[in-house]
Amino acid sequence: MGILDKIADIENEIARTQKNKGKGRGRQVIAVARTADLVLMMLDATKPDVHRCNLKLNLDYLLEKLWDYLNLIQVFTKKRGQKPDLDEGIILRNGSTVEHICHSIHRSLASQCKYALVWGTSVKFSPQHVGLNHVLHHHDVVQIVKK
Repeated sequence: MGILDKIADIENEIARTQKNKGKGRGRQVIAVARTADLVLMMLDATKPDVHRCNLKLNLDYLLEKLWDYLNLIQVFTKKRGQKPDLDEGIILRNGSTVEHICHSIHRSLASQCKYALVWGTSVKFSPQHVGLNHVLHHHDVVQIVKK
Protein backbone atom coordinates (compact mmCIF):
# COMPACT_ATOMS: atom_id res chain seq x y z
CA MET A 1 0.00 0.00 0.00
CA GLY A 2 1.62 3.22 -1.16
CA ILE A 3 1.47 6.67 0.35
CA LEU A 4 -1.15 7.78 -2.18
CA ASP A 5 -3.41 4.88 -1.15
CA LYS A 6 -3.04 5.87 2.50
CA ILE A 7 -3.93 9.49 1.67
CA ALA A 8 -6.97 8.32 -0.30
CA ASP A 9 -8.11 6.19 2.66
CA ILE A 10 -7.75 9.14 5.03
CA GLU A 11 -9.66 11.40 2.62
CA ASN A 12 -12.49 8.85 2.44
CA GLU A 13 -12.62 8.69 6.22
CA ILE A 14 -12.73 12.49 6.42
CA ALA A 15 -15.56 12.59 3.88
CA ARG A 16 -17.53 10.08 5.99
CA THR A 17 -17.06 12.14 9.17
CA GLN A 18 -18.11 15.35 7.39
CA LYS A 19 -21.39 13.71 6.32
CA ASN A 20 -22.30 13.48 10.02
CA LYS A 21 -23.37 17.15 9.95
CA GLY A 22 -20.30 18.70 11.47
CA LYS A 23 -19.66 16.01 14.06
CA GLY A 24 -16.19 14.63 13.83
CA ARG A 25 -12.66 15.86 13.88
CA GLY A 26 -13.15 19.34 12.45
CA ARG A 27 -10.70 20.73 9.93
CA GLN A 28 -8.43 17.93 8.82
CA VAL A 29 -4.93 18.38 7.51
CA ILE A 30 -2.87 15.50 6.21
CA ALA A 31 0.86 15.87 6.59
CA VAL A 32 3.20 13.62 4.68
CA ALA A 33 6.68 13.81 6.15
CA ARG A 34 9.76 12.02 5.01
CA THR A 35 11.96 12.39 8.04
CA ALA A 36 15.21 11.25 6.49
CA ASP A 37 14.65 13.42 3.45
CA LEU A 38 13.53 16.50 5.41
CA VAL A 39 10.64 17.11 3.02
CA LEU A 40 7.25 18.13 4.36
CA MET A 41 4.16 18.39 2.15
CA MET A 42 0.80 19.61 3.43
CA LEU A 43 -2.56 18.73 1.92
CA ASP A 44 -5.83 20.29 3.03
CA ALA A 45 -8.21 17.34 2.86
CA THR A 46 -11.36 19.40 3.47
CA LYS A 47 -11.21 21.15 0.10
CA PRO A 48 -12.87 19.44 -2.86
CA ASP A 49 -10.83 18.02 -5.70
CA VAL A 50 -11.66 21.04 -7.88
CA HIS A 51 -9.41 23.26 -5.79
CA ARG A 52 -6.49 20.85 -5.81
CA CYS A 53 -3.93 20.39 -8.49
CA ASN A 54 -1.43 17.64 -9.11
CA LEU A 55 1.99 19.12 -8.43
CA LYS A 56 4.78 17.42 -10.28
CA LEU A 57 7.72 18.80 -8.38
CA ASN A 58 11.24 17.65 -8.95
CA LEU A 59 11.64 16.34 -5.40
CA ASP A 60 14.83 14.44 -6.23
CA TYR A 61 16.52 17.72 -7.19
CA LEU A 62 15.17 19.34 -4.01
CA LEU A 63 16.46 16.43 -1.94
CA GLU A 64 19.96 16.70 -3.42
CA LYS A 65 20.00 20.45 -2.75
CA LEU A 66 18.95 19.81 0.87
CA TRP A 67 21.81 17.33 1.32
CA ASP A 68 24.24 19.92 -0.11
CA TYR A 69 22.81 22.79 1.93
CA LEU A 70 22.88 20.85 5.21
CA ASN A 71 26.41 19.63 4.42
CA LEU A 72 25.47 16.00 5.12
CA ILE A 73 26.33 12.71 3.44
CA GLN A 74 24.65 9.32 3.56
CA VAL A 75 26.91 6.28 3.75
CA PHE A 76 25.67 2.70 3.42
CA THR A 77 27.09 -0.35 5.16
CA LYS A 78 27.72 -3.81 3.78
CA LYS A 79 28.24 -7.14 5.50
CA ARG A 80 30.72 -9.64 4.10
CA GLY A 81 29.12 -11.93 1.51
CA GLN A 82 25.90 -9.91 1.37
CA LYS A 83 24.57 -7.06 -0.72
CA PRO A 84 24.74 -3.54 0.73
CA ASP A 85 21.76 -2.29 2.71
CA LEU A 86 20.70 0.67 0.53
CA ASP A 87 17.48 1.27 2.47
CA GLU A 88 19.02 2.57 5.66
CA GLY A 89 22.18 4.59 5.51
CA ILE A 90 24.22 6.33 8.17
CA ILE A 91 23.98 10.12 8.10
CA LEU A 92 27.29 11.90 8.66
CA ARG A 93 28.72 15.38 8.20
CA ASN A 94 30.50 16.09 4.94
CA GLY A 95 34.20 15.31 5.33
CA SER A 96 33.62 12.38 7.71
CA THR A 97 36.07 9.51 7.71
CA VAL A 98 35.86 5.75 8.15
CA GLU A 99 36.68 6.34 11.82
CA HIS A 100 33.54 8.48 12.18
CA ILE A 101 31.36 5.74 10.72
CA CYS A 102 32.98 3.20 13.07
CA HIS A 103 32.15 5.41 16.07
CA SER A 104 28.58 5.89 14.86
CA ILE A 105 28.10 2.10 14.69
CA HIS A 106 29.79 1.26 18.02
CA ARG A 107 32.27 3.16 20.17
CA SER A 108 34.81 0.31 20.29
CA LEU A 109 34.63 -0.57 16.59
CA ALA A 110 37.26 1.98 15.55
CA SER A 111 39.89 0.36 17.77
CA GLN A 112 39.02 -3.08 16.35
CA CYS A 113 39.05 -1.97 12.69
CA LYS A 114 41.85 -3.44 10.58
CA TYR A 115 40.80 -1.74 7.33
CA ALA A 116 37.65 -0.95 5.38
CA LEU A 117 36.52 -1.78 1.86
CA VAL A 118 34.87 1.16 0.13
CA TRP A 119 32.75 1.26 -3.03
CA GLY A 120 31.85 4.65 -4.46
CA THR A 121 33.20 7.96 -5.69
CA SER A 122 35.73 8.48 -2.90
CA VAL A 123 38.00 5.70 -4.19
CA LYS A 124 39.80 5.13 -7.49
CA PHE A 125 38.56 1.57 -7.93
CA SER A 126 35.84 -0.48 -6.26
CA PRO A 127 36.32 -2.01 -3.77
CA GLN A 128 39.42 -0.38 -2.37
CA HIS A 129 41.17 -1.07 0.94
CA VAL A 130 41.30 2.14 3.00
CA GLY A 131 42.34 3.11 6.50
CA LEU A 132 40.51 4.91 9.28
CA ASN A 133 41.41 8.38 7.99
CA HIS A 134 39.87 7.93 4.52
CA VAL A 135 37.31 10.69 3.76
CA LEU A 136 33.96 9.32 2.55
CA HIS A 137 31.65 10.77 -0.11
CA HIS A 138 27.86 10.83 -0.44
CA HIS A 139 26.39 7.36 -1.20
CA ASP A 140 29.60 5.42 -0.56
CA VAL A 141 29.28 1.80 0.58
CA VAL A 142 31.57 0.71 3.42
CA GLN A 143 32.47 -2.77 4.67
CA ILE A 144 34.51 -2.74 7.88
CA VAL A 145 37.00 -5.57 8.43
CA LYS A 146 37.94 -6.22 12.06
CA LYS A 147 41.31 -7.44 13.38
